[in-house]
Amino acid sequence: TGSENADLTACIRKKVTISSPSFIRGNFGYTSEFKVTNNLPYAIAGIWIDYTIKSENRTVPWEEDDFVQSISGGIEPGETRKLSTTFSLLSRETPPTAAVTMTVRDVADPEKKLVIKPAGGVFGWPQEKSSKGCEIK
Repeated sequence: TGSENADLTACIRKKVTISSPSFIRGNFGYTSEFKVTNNLPYAIAGIWIDYTIKSENRTVPWEEDDFVQSISGGIEPGETRKLSTTFSLLSRETPPTAAVTMTVRDVADPEKKLVIKPAGGVFGWPQEKSSKGCEIK
């Protein structure tokens, strides 16, 4: 149900955190490097992230979207890893002074099953929902 998903989402966001997202202009678009810390009792094999790219002096963001990323080697319980992504379709007018904010939408367990939403958009990942869940202790 909706409230169960909201509780699960709140728990996942508390247990899996994103920090220090950078926003760097490269030769083929913008790149962001960010750290993900896993405080769940199991490893995560993937992460689904919502992001916003915004400038301080603008009301409307340059982009609001999401992406799903498989994590080679996973992130073990208590571990922090640096990940990166590229925003190749971003408007050329986006200034390098813009900032990216990221929030966790979902994570995949070691079998690549999403914890919150089944069949969450990664081709080749299992369709069924993970039974791992999330508990705040």
